[in-house]
Amino acid sequence: MKINDFIIAEATKSAKEIILNQVVTGDVLKVKADIFPLISHYGVIIRNNEEFSVYHNDPFTLNDIGGSIIKEDALKWIKNKEIVSIISTKLSESEIKNKIKLLSNRKYHFLNNNCEHFIAQLKNQNYFSPQVVGFSILFSSLFLTYLILKTNKKP
Repeated sequence: MKINDFIIAEATKSAKEIILNQVVTGDVLKVKADIFPLISHYGVIIRNNEEFSVYHNDPFTLNDIGGSIIKEDALKWIKNKEIVSIISTKLSESEIKNKIKLLSNRKYHFLNNNCEHFIAQLKNQNYFSPQVVGFSILFSSLFLTYLILKTNKKP
């Protein structure tokens, strides 16, 4: 195969397929959420040869034991989603699967068990969700502004 043939063959693939050809087990995909694009959604990749899956904490689906961590085909999961970033964790498949076993019965909750919490737990980091903090500050500020404007309103 000549180099030009290779370039043409690669050009027929979508950008997502090219990106996904580069991800490895343990990489975390950050994508824009389907329903509210200001929110990001996270999933971790497990790749076996050409077949790869994403595990994520899904707010709308339950797994077989009633928790929210589910496994999906990575290409189907990112379909119609914008990939924001790929974060390397260096986690092995066995490390990921062991953590998933421990966490798989927990249900999704935006404030205390969302997809960011799931990824933080996989990486043994603080149980923290920057999105929850950011939205909490935003809504608190809006509420305080409303109260101030309402109190200062002349009768």
